[in-house]
Parts: sequence; structure tokens; C-alpha cells
Amino acid sequence: MPLLAFDTSQNSASVAVLHQGVVVAESTDTDANRQAERLLSLIEKTLTKAALEWPAITRVGVTIGPGSFTGVRIGIAAAKGLCLPGAIPLHGISCLLVQAWAAQQIIQSQTFASMPTEIMVVMDARRQHVYSQRFGPTLQALSSPALCSYEEAAQHIQAHTCLVGSAIDLLLPYILNPSCILIRDMLLNASIVAQAIEFYLKTSEESNLMSTSTIEPLYIRPPDAKPQSIPF
Repeated sequence: MPLLAFDTSQNSASVAVLHQGVVVAESTDTDANRQAERLLSLIEKTLTKAALEWPAITRVGVTIGPGSFTGVRIGIAAAKGLCLPGAIPLHGISCLLVQAWAAQQIIQSQTFASMPTEIMVVMDARRQHVYSQRFGPTLQALSSPALCSYEEAAQHIQAHTCLVGSAIDLLLPYILNPSCILIRDMLLNASIVAQAIEFYLKTSEESNLMSTSTIEPLYIRPPDAKPQSIPF
């Protein structure tokens, strides 16, 4: 059951195809200003790499934010446009949860002198702020997704916190617990999105996913500009 996943929530667009638990193709476009017009061609390119045609896709996954207002809107609109005509199941997942899941996989594959008891995701929200959420060892949410200043985010970092996300280096001057664990080499992309969605579908924890009827953007911060028109 091939799963097509994509992420347009950041400053790039990435697409991946997961089949039988393996990422068989992935593509990335780093031009953030042309996500809307390039996403469909990027999807076609990735399907070609996977030697698949659209009718073979049985599920679609997409990130719902937080991130770029326009990027999140583009991704969800494209996912709905692709899934609704053929009633293909659509699964939306938070960017924060995806990164927490990826961090958990890294933690489980390594040995630490002291295992982290909490995972904290911090994403650069610009203007001296981050998008943040804290998760327990089994990825239960310990806090709601939030927009907070560097200082506010740093106050929640404990000695056994595992920190992951694009804002790690921005927070370093404010961290009071230098013994926290930092995962710097994990970047949000469609491959990780696909694997995280597959995990939640297999473990019957679909409550962590949004469906075609419930999917909506996770903006956190209100938009400060009029969104671009989207050709979907």
C-alpha cells in the first residue's frame, strides 16, 4: 500500500513515497517562492522515481504546520485536491509530532548515560520566537503547541530533556541546563513524515492524525500577509 507524503511547511517542498515500510523515492525543491506551482510536478517526479503511477497510491500524508502560513495552506489544499476525487485516505500530522517521533527513533537506537525523560521540539518561528511542544518518552503530549520567546522556551529545558528542531542553536545562549541532549542532524522532510504516519497507522494510534474530514492547518501565529492564490 504505497503512501505518498509531502511537506511544504518550511522553506522548501519535499515529497516521498513509502512502500512496504521503505522510502523508495524522495524529491526536494528548495525554492520557497514557487511551492504552489512546483508541488504537483515534484509529486510526478517522485512517482516516476518510484516507478509508480498515481492510481497505485492508496494513502496520502501531509504536514499541517506549524510553519509558513502559505506553505501549510499549499500543502493541505494540494492534499485535499488529490484525495477527494478518488476518495483516497488523507492523513495530516503536526510538524512538531513528526520531529518528536524522529527524535524518539534516534534515542531508541543509541545509548545515553542518562536516558532523556522528555522530548522538546523547537522550530524557528522568526522574530525571536519559536514554535514549541514538549512530549513524554512515549510521545504523549506534555504541552500544547505554542509560540514563545527564546527565554520562555529555554525555561522548560531540563537536564534530561532531548531538544530537537531548527531553533536549537538559537536557544543555546538561553539554556540553563547544559546537560540536555541535542539532536541537530534531524531535518524535517517528507521521508520522516511518511514514516511517522505509517507508524501511527500501524500502531492504531490514528488519533494523532487528522483525516480528510477533520484536517485543518495548525498555524499558532496568525498570518501577517494576504495569502497567495493556490492553483489547486
